[in-house]
Amino acid sequence: MMREIALVVEGPSDDDFWRRLLARLYGASEHRVEIVVTRDRGRLIARSSDLVASHRDDGYRATFFLLDIDRDACVRRVLDRFPEDVRRSAKEDDDVFICVAVRGLESWYLADANAVNTVFEDAEYSVPADVEGANPKSELRRLRPKYDKRWLARRFGNEFDPAAGGRHSPSLGRAWRLMSPKLQALEDEILGEQT
Repeated sequence: MMREIALVVEGPSDDDFWRRLLARLYGASEHRVEIVVTRDRGRLIARSSDLVASHRDDGYRATFFLLDIDRDACVRRVLDRFPEDVRRSAKEDDDVFICVAVRGLESWYLADANAVNTVFEDAEYSVPADVEGANPKSELRRLRPKYDKRWLARRFGNEFDPAAGGRHSPSLGRAWRLMSPKLQALEDEILGEQT
């Protein structure tokens, strides 16, 4: 089966989250989405030109690089780490996208109060005004002092609503506005083929 969209992520918990989320939201097309896991952000960025070229050669519709801001001061610093050709493609073309989770993927989780309250039963959580400014790992430890990162990713993948979270997290809102039309077009095409 031909892969058509690539999500390039930083680690196994990101992989767990995206696999669960895509299976739930885009079940017909989930097998046409390749998730490339690179445990090291530096290596991911270093390989980005080769990944884009390979995905284009293979006829992919889109390649999404999904990274955390980590210790960088701002999104621009993360973007500046990418090779010039990838930055140019992300700016000018319709098949390469760099999406940066401000603070981290965990900030995106915390942008969806319904998901948080489902994952952490009886949490009575509400999204703070500046969810991207808070320390997401501290907030998650407050909700559940001991948690396994991969367990958490799988649970949120089962419950998370990116559109709802995107209303509170600008970085998630941007990423989802870029991703969802590509994913929905693939899903619609596949469902059309099945009828």
